[in-house]
Amino acid sequence: MPCWSSSSTTTIEEANSGLSHGYLWARAVMAPLLLFAGALALAYALYRLDPVYVASSPWRLLVVVSWTPYMTLGFVVMSYMDLSLQLAPVAARNALLVITCAGGILLMMVSLPVYAYGRHASACIPLACVLAVQLAGLLALWLWLHRTYRSSS
Repeated sequence: MPCWSSSSTTTIEEANSGLSHGYLWARAVMAPLLLFAGALALAYALYRLDPVYVASSPWRLLVVVSWTPYMTLGFVVMSYMDLSLQLAPVAARNALLVITCAGGILLMMVSLPVYAYGRHASACIPLACVLAVQLAGLLALWLWLHRTYRSSS
């Protein structure tokens, strides 16, 4: 059965049966690195478009890449599920993927107006609050997943 199956009876161990452990580790390492590379490329592109605008308030680039820690943590939790929570259902991992992507899109939607219209650094406060709440929620979900689906051995 493919690893993207949404059947609640299929476990991650069954879904990943055709994948090597080395591949799962490589994916766990490469996904966050690719997210950081994308964030850096976006920041560099914005700087190249208008260096004077960015240089006048360098905090704006941090606002634009604020989605990176959230998306990275989401992919780290998914990798942890693949490597350590073999008894978890595939539907839980798929739901985590949807939550991670939706949360990243939400952060992007909040950060773009702050970047474009933020004349003051205080415009970052609501964005930082949203990011903190989302990160705390992902950490709580990770803890719940670990406690619920860890093996007893």
